[in-house]
Amino acid sequence: MARHSAAITRALDKIERLDLKQIVARTAEEYGWTDYQTDEAEDWYKNFLKLCYLNRRQPVAALGKDADILWHQHILNTVRYQKDCRAIFGHYLNHDPIDGKPSAAEEKALERTKKQYLKEFGALPDDVSFRCLKIPIPPIPPPPHGGTERVTR
Repeated sequence: MARHSAAITRALDKIERLDLKQIVARTAEEYGWTDYQTDEAEDWYKNFLKLCYLNRRQPVAALGKDADILWHQHILNTVRYQKDCRAIFGHYLNHDPIDGKPSAAEEKALERTKKQYLKEFGALPDDVSFRCLKIPIPPIPPPPHGGTERVTR
């Protein structure tokens, strides 16, 4: 597994300690997951969040159907998701569903993500399909006219 600076290690530890019990329990009940599936989904979702932290400027594929389902359920708890994202990433973590056949850029993101999973965690989830990407936030341009935008009605 990869070695990181103390600051990055603290951030990754914060993700590991993220309390997702209610979200995980509700999702497991809704989808009829076994205890094993539930534990795997939570582990791989947290691994996904760690890769998102480590690759803030690049898209990251959400590998594994169950981990992706947990991401969706986390997002649906909007206040909690925003709070968790702000605490970990400093901003909302954007979600981009893949509609239809993945583009070349999306396939490239998938391959890069697989390499990162192997580097960071030494393994891939059982299901390496993906239907969603974390997309980086584009830089916010400064307001026009040096920040003195005039509003007219």
